[in-house]
Amino acid sequence: MMSYAGKPFPLKYLGLGEPAVFLTWGPLMVGGSYFVITGTLPWWVILASLPYALGTTGVLFGKHIDKIEDDTKKGIRTLPVILGEKRARAASVAIFVLMYVLAVALALVGILPWLVLLVFLSLKQASLAITVFRKPKPAGPPEGYPKESWPLWFVGFAFLLNRNYGSLFMIALLLAVLLQTFTSIPVFLRF
Repeated sequence: MMSYAGKPFPLKYLGLGEPAVFLTWGPLMVGGSYFVITGTLPWWVILASLPYALGTTGVLFGKHIDKIEDDTKKGIRTLPVILGEKRARAASVAIFVLMYVLAVALALVGILPWLVLLVFLSLKQASLAITVFRKPKPAGPPEGYPKESWPLWFVGFAFLLNRNYGSLFMIALLLAVLLQTFTSIPVFLRF
């Protein structure tokens, strides 16, 4: 039996926690829900789940980067521990960028409705998160930073990005359903 942090095979300790969260919050939850509702699981459903799954994975990366020193001492081998802080921060930036790239690509090929491009309204948070992740963590909390949140640093910026991106993603899907149901406005790009 495997679990995220429990015995006998804790995925978090084996560098598999982040991939497990990615699979759980994307293909398993979205694909599983789709399968339960329809009895089928087309490949495009899995692809459609990936942008959202990346957001939750980005938050977990941020948390594990914040805890890299403690996790290393405890023998917990998260992906950021395995990659090292600098590469883990670069991987996080790649995750953030890929969230947007996939949204555009999946809208262009007609897997996601064009309304998912509303996620670009969260670019301000993405820009801030990318700026923060490109630099090492400060030695102490900057002025104005909530003292009760320190020593967590990266996870907060990843969370704010994911909250905004994820909310816009879900709102876009809901709007697409409403438009498709109650209007003749096309919600998928067709070339």
